[in-house]
Amino acid sequence: MNSMLVVLFTLTAGSVATVLRFLLVRTAPVAGVHGVNMAGTVLLAVVVALFNRGVLDWQIAVIVGVGFCGALTTFSTWIALIDERRTTRPWRTVVVDVLAPSFAAVLLTVMTFIALG
Repeated sequence: MNSMLVVLFTLTAGSVATVLRFLLVRTAPVAGVHGVNMAGTVLLAVVVALFNRGVLDWQIAVIVGVGFCGALTTFSTWIALIDERRTTRPWRTVVVDVLAPSFAAVLLTVMTFIALG
């Protein structure tokens, strides 16, 4: 695949993921943020595992991993959620919005690598 096509498809995948993230987060702000971050984490782990096994070409890995997953899982949306919720229940925010999702993301990634490794 031509490098310019990879760039074009990466931008397109990112645009699609941005709209998807917007719709999910708007529908359910807290669950949406955590949901898209977990889904993007697992999808990225699948892409990396399949790329490492030689199943995916680097172009597809870039389009899906950088374009789609990168736009779907944004750090800024997660930080905005934490910042918004930290003043009312700081300890709950640390556990529910920081520690639990981080632990879940690492666990899901490890499980994906084990399953596809």
